[in-house]
Amino acid sequence: MCGDMRAVKAAAVLAVAALAVAGCGDSHKKVAHSGPSRAAFLRRALQVARASNSELANFPPGYGHGECSIPRTLGGIHASVAPLRGTCRTRWETAIDSHEPKAVVIFTERWRWPPCLPGEDCVAGGRLLRHTWTVTVERPVAAGQRPSILATHQTGAQAPQAPKP
Repeated sequence: MCGDMRAVKAAAVLAVAALAVAGCGDSHKKVAHSGPSRAAFLRRALQVARASNSELANFPPGYGHGECSIPRTLGGIHASVAPLRGTCRTRWETAIDSHEPKAVVIFTERWRWPPCLPGEDCVAGGRLLRHTWTVTVERPVAAGQRPSILATHQTGAQAPQAPKP
């Protein structure tokens, strides 16, 4: 009886060892990428994210922030209304893990409402509003493939350049 039990234990140990060697049961297997380097991917992800939506044209083309002119729409059409002065920021975060290698590109614009007219001191006037676009870009697995948009989310106040509902 003891011999049978030892045989069962030995078979179980061998089975677990075989699975470990084969990589089965390892939820952290690395995905091989022959695509672009991390830096090249982030540059390309930013380009793809900016090109995915015309409302992102006024954002810096690289990582950073600065003053920007935010177009406004009236009733869903671009009119000759003076744009808003604001601050636009472009940044990204990498989420390159073993299962879903991706970049998250974040575009945030801030402006005062009511708008500040040119020449006015608007430091204390109006509320500071913000709108953010978060664009998730998938890293290509093979060389020559283009990064693709997985999702776009918007948060914050209604973007001045967005068509009104």
